[in-house]
Amino acid sequence: MSIVFISGVYPAWKATRIDPLEALGGGSEIRVGSNYLQTLTGWMPTLLGLSVRSSLRKPARLGMTFLAIGISLMLAGSIQMMTVALNDTVVGGLREGQTWDAQVFVQPDGESEVVEWAMDRGASYEIVIEAPVGTLIDSSELQRSFFLVGLGGFGDGESMRQTEIIDGSEPAPNTAITEVIMDEGSLQMTGWEVGDRQLVSISGNELEVDIVGSVRGEISRTMFFHQTDLARIIGFNATAVYLEFPEGVSVDEELGILSSGIQERESLLRGIESLLEQQTQALGAIMGLGFIFTLAVMFNTMVMNLAERDFELATLRVLGASTGSLSVMLLFESTIIGLIGGLFGAIFAFGGALGLAAEFSTWQFYFPVVLVPKVAFQLISVVLLISVAMVPVGIFRIRNMDLVEKIKDLSQ
Repeated sequence: MSIVFISGVYPAWKATRIDPLEALGGGSEIRVGSNYLQTLTGWMPTLLGLSVRSSLRKPARLGMTFLAIGISLMLAGSIQMMTVALNDTVVGGLREGQTWDAQVFVQPDGESEVVEWAMDRGASYEIVIEAPVGTLIDSSELQRSFFLVGLGGFGDGESMRQTEIIDGSEPAPNTAITEVIMDEGSLQMTGWEVGDRQLVSISGNELEVDIVGSVRGEISRTMFFHQTDLARIIGFNATAVYLEFPEGVSVDEELGILSSGIQERESLLRGIESLLEQQTQALGAIMGLGFIFTLAVMFNTMVMNLAERDFELATLRVLGASTGSLSVMLLFESTIIGLIGGLFGAIFAFGGALGLAAEFSTWQFYFPVVLVPKVAFQLISVVLLISVAMVPVGIFRIRNMDLVEKIKDLSQ
């Protein structure tokens, strides 16, 4: 009600300032084109020049059109960006960035037998440490638990678990102050930044760490160390061994006896994909509702734009413009509005995704937000399609308007 009231104040004030004689004479309906626009578009073909001048004739109306498109796409586009980014970063990172086939869990200092099993069968292996024994105090004085992960390296080919460092650099081993990298969710939720030195607790012992990088694509809150550094801190070398099998080799009974448990990557992928599917089903319903809103707002906005131009279109027809020429002009204008409006929609959608992710993210489950080009292209395409689909409505109005009635004020 407040929006409707505020929106009605300006037209009401404007109505009190209209000269009755000018309104009765029809002069208020006549708009003379801007000389600047005519100069700016003079080099263009006639139809394209008319389309540009017609689109920019009322910049306030055009601006509100773009704003309406952006707001209407915010809900659907932001949810789509969140779901696609979540799948690309989490599932894509596990499927493409990690090369191990099985993770064999072992008791402390029990990795040697698994390594011998791998060497006998020609399988590649990597000794790693993964332990949920880290705690920290964030900027809000809350105690948080996180995973410790120790890998053999962070460069290409140095580890079977690749890390996507999005800020900072790789940690160096054996430094005076232990260098680590953290997932972006941990840094976002704690208020820490790359370059900070912070105190963390590992198995009850305080340790000062130097945060040198940020990592994307982790489901849980994680701090990454070099395996040798973490082994020195916690007192044992491994909790698991990553194995990459050659053709014909797989998990067998002997490996099961040597281990405390085995996690196969394909099984882990299926579990994560199932979890993400459950998370995105509810969001998908909201996204569908958002696209319905977008369609309704776009249809209403474009029909209003056409209705406001009846006098202009009728005048062009009386001056000799054919229905085909006017249709091409409407198509040019709709394409321009669709492309620019779609760009506004993508920008609003990304901003909405940032806001939704901030609300939905928790310490246990963090929503990454990445500007995915294919999603932005899809949003622009949807707006362009809807905008072009309105052209037949304009053609129908042109064919059925009463030219004498529309331009009789001009004859006075």
